Amino acid sequence: PRTLLARARENDPGAWGRLVYLYTPLVYHWCGRCGVRRPDADDVVQDVFRAALGSLGGFRRDHPGATFRGWLRGVTRNTLHAHFRRAGREVRAEGGTDAYLRMHGVAARPAAPDDEEEPAAELSGLYR
Repeated sequence: PRTLLARARENDPGAWGRLVYLYTPLVYHWCGRCGVRRPDADDVVQDVFRAALGSLGGFRRDHPGATFRGWLRGVTRNTLHAHFRRAGREVRAEGGTDAYLRMHGVAARPAAPDDEEEPAAELSGLYR
């Protein structure tokens, strides 16, 4: 509702809490459709609402066809672009069950032979 947006623009914590509650599932949906993994989606959603907080004053409903949902979609799209640019520069650590099973499937190195002489005995033999 318009009053909710007006209150959010005035930095009313209750209004922001309500906006986040209402629109978080939608932002997660958009992230999922773009292929963002769940742990990364948590960060992206947080970044979306941080960006929305900073630029809500720029949202204008007086333009034809302008909706808060459409505006938030644009904020999400820009945040996703930034996320994928960062992800392209970073090396991703692999984890999870599949990586754990592959790691444990690698054969262990054979142990060193136990019949190696101690260095002192070796030196003694060399001197003789």
